[in-house]
Amino acid sequence: MIGFADPKLQEALRPELDSGEKIHWAGRPDALALGVKRAGAQTLMGIPFTLFALFWTFGATGGFSMDEGFGFFGLVWGGMFVLVGLSMLLGGLYRFSTAGETIYAVTSQRVVIMKNKGQVSSFYATDLSTLTRTGNATKGNILFGQPMPVLNNRRMPWQALPDGGFIGIANPREVERLIREKLL
Repeated sequence: MIGFADPKLQEALRPELDSGEKIHWAGRPDALALGVKRAGAQTLMGIPFTLFALFWTFGATGGFSMDEGFGFFGLVWGGMFVLVGLSMLLGGLYRFSTAGETIYAVTSQRVVIMKNKGQVSSFYATDLSTLTRTGNATKGNILFGQPMPVLNNRRMPWQALPDGGFIGIANPREVERLIREKLL
């Protein structure tokens, strides 16, 4: 049986509990696993986008030749794209860096995901009709809800993960069993 290990997590969750609600389990995700899920695609797209915008802006302002290029217009136009690229890159890196502050909990009434800056998501028994466990017995994910089929540009089915879930947790099999036992 898994249980509580960190009193700091219990203290952080206490203000979010309803009267009579008890915490059965709480934990933190593997920061790397959650960080990649939260920011992976955005950060990866931000790198080449920013580099290309910098390259284009440098060329458009005359950086590759002796002529003026587009001058100030090239700087303004390219600068907009540089800012968008930096926003993609830095926003993704911020989400990656704050992933370790997330707290997961199973209470007597619901499943709680508390993200950084106090954003709290609650999933009640009706929201947990389908649980999907991935990974192995020592580390994995528990997803709430059905994976949604999506199509790529070749019309081949892919699976998009549901929004809610415990990502990168230790002992996912035990946590899933606890959710089924206490809530379903």
